[in-house]
Amino acid sequence: MNHDLYQLALLSVFVLIISTRYMISVAKGIHPILILSREKPASEKAVEFLPVAGVGLAALLVLRRIFTPQIWPFLSTGFEVPLYLQLTGLIVALFSFIPLVMGYRALGPNWRVGLGDEEKSNLVTGGIFAYTRNPVYIFFYAFFTGLFLLNGDYSLLLLSLVVVVSLHIQVLQEEKALYRRFGEVYLQYREKVPRYFFYFKK
Repeated sequence: MNHDLYQLALLSVFVLIISTRYMISVAKGIHPILILSREKPASEKAVEFLPVAGVGLAALLVLRRIFTPQIWPFLSTGFEVPLYLQLTGLIVALFSFIPLVMGYRALGPNWRVGLGDEEKSNLVTGGIFAYTRNPVYIFFYAFFTGLFLLNGDYSLLLLSLVVVVSLHIQVLQEEKALYRRFGEVYLQYREKVPRYFFYFKK
C-alpha cells in the first residue's frame, strides 16, 4: 500500500477545501482570519496560534517524509504500521472530510479562524450543527488520527496531540464567547447538542 501517495492526496484535498472556503469569504468582503489580533491578550493569541502552527508543522513533517526523507531522518522514528491499520487510517481520514465540508457549508458567512468578530456573526444551529456543535474540530481530530495511522511517526503523533489539546482549549474559549454574545439562546442550544459527538433526534 502506497501510504505516502495517500497522505499527499489527503493533504492536497485538505488544502483545497480550506483555500476554497477562504476565497469564498474574501470574495464576499469577509476577512475570516482573526488569529493574532492586536487587541487580544497574549494567552488567547497563543491558544489560537498553536493549532495553526501544529497543523502546518504536521503537514511539513508528512511532506519531508515523502520527498526528502534523508533530511533529519530522526523525525521518522516510529513504528511499522500494519496494513489493516493503514486502511483504517485512510478510511478515517477520508470520512473526516464529511463534517468539515458540512460544517463550512452550514457556517456560510459566519466562518472565522479565531475569536474577536462574534458581534458580526449569527448562532448557527442548522445543518450538521443540529447534531454536533463543533463539526470542523471533529474533522481535525479524525483527520490527524487517520494520518498517524497511515504514517506511524511519533513526531506526527506529538504534533497531533498539540493540535487536539490546543483546539479543545479554543473550543472552551469559544463557548464562553458565544454565551456572552447569545446568552440564554446559546445555553438552550448547548443543552440539546453535544460538544463533539453526533446527537440524533428521535
